[in-house]
Amino acid sequence: MRKSRLQSWRAAALAIAVGLLAGLAGCSDDAGKGPSKVTAGGATTDGNVVLVDAEVSEVELEVGNRLVIDLGSYNPSVGDEFEVAQEPDANILANFTSESTYLGEEDEDGAPSSLRYSADAVAAGTTEIEIEYYFRQERTGDRPDTHLTVRVVNT
Repeated sequence: MRKSRLQSWRAAALAIAVGLLAGLAGCSDDAGKGPSKVTAGGATTDGNVVLVDAEVSEVELEVGNRLVIDLGSYNPSVGDEFEVAQEPDANILANFTSESTYLGEEDEDGAPSSLRYSADAVAAGTTEIEIEYYFRQERTGDRPDTHLTVRVVNT
């Protein structure tokens, strides 16, 4: 007896759902303390690294965590540019740096890059980070600026 297309699609969807659930179940650490990755509202915690999307406005870290702000991809060859308008308080978040990774092939011109800023939470307190977006040296509003309030707490 041949299965109908609907039955085949249902079986495929069920197999995918089971596979996704099995994959999510594997996101726990070896110590049995629970998930090693927790995602909520654009922030992901993986061990001591807290990764936030550019749209997140507030995040809480523990002293010893590393904050990574992921601005996604941008293309400086067409005029995309980010400028740090307000750096965090270095007494709270130290080693504030940026990392840009070229996403194109070797010797390829004009491909986008990824951009991340990171800092180490070294003391309890609250600080602000502001990163502004420019397109061809103009504030166009095509992409939202990043305004992040970072609260660092003692563990």
